[in-house]
Amino acid sequence: MKKVKSAFVGDIENSIPEIYLTIDHLKSGDYKFHIVERQKVIKTISVKKK
Repeated sequence: MKKVKSAFVGDIENSIPEIYLTIDHLKSGDYKFHIVERQKVIKTISVKKK
């Protein structure tokens, strides 16, 4: 599976938020959600396409 795009979700007024969420939409239709704290991934959640 190859990552095709990522989206940033967070506080746009703070250039480096403490904790934020990134979303990878894979070519297979699956999603990966990454919880990032201080520029380090602390949790990844995979959601499979039905």
